[in-house]
Amino acid sequence: MTWVYTVSEPGLSHLEPTVRAIQDNGNQVVFGFYSDYGSDDPTALQEGDRLLAEMTRVWETYPDTVIGHPYYFNALIRGRTHWGTFGYDTCPSVSVDHEAHTDRLKNGNPVLRGFNTYRADHTVQFCCTSGNCSGCRDSQAMWSWMLVNMHHFLDSTEQLRTWVEMAESFYRQYYWSPYRPSEHRTQETSDADGE
Repeated sequence: MTWVYTVSEPGLSHLEPTVRAIQDNGNQVVFGFYSDYGSDDPTALQEGDRLLAEMTRVWETYPDTVIGHPYYFNALIRGRTHWGTFGYDTCPSVSVDHEAHTDRLKNGNPVLRGFNTYRADHTVQFCCTSGNCSGCRDSQAMWSWMLVNMHHFLDSTEQLRTWVEMAESFYRQYYWSPYRPSEHRTQETSDADGE
């Protein structure tokens, strides 16, 4: 099983013990980032560098458990990369059939073709999260942003290696992936067969 651990500054002391417990249970974890929608600035941080350093340290300490990459962690926490800033104009995880996105779909930034999210009444929802784009750091939307923008990683061998490492890490969260450690695939297949 893959857990999504939503990191935050107040919960920083709980990061490693939680990851250790996830490891001890034979599971994996991907980091998300807590956006405080009840505040004026949902992504404001007092000690962003400390949070990033701890996420990276835990990733290095538990490499078979933590799905991620330092580049992804930085983009998740800061909302920016070497080519741009994450937000409505760049997020690829908008519902392509939602009427509000006509201009967004034409602005030249990649989107997930055929991607839609739906409400319980089967109507198309704005996006995969809250629609509060300025404060969004949805982990899967951020991963998608990294992956559909491969063309921004082609300026050097080092950048391309970073993109490949992120892509391989992203796909580790799926049980069918060849990048998922074999013991996780075997365990989940056994669990499914036993049901």
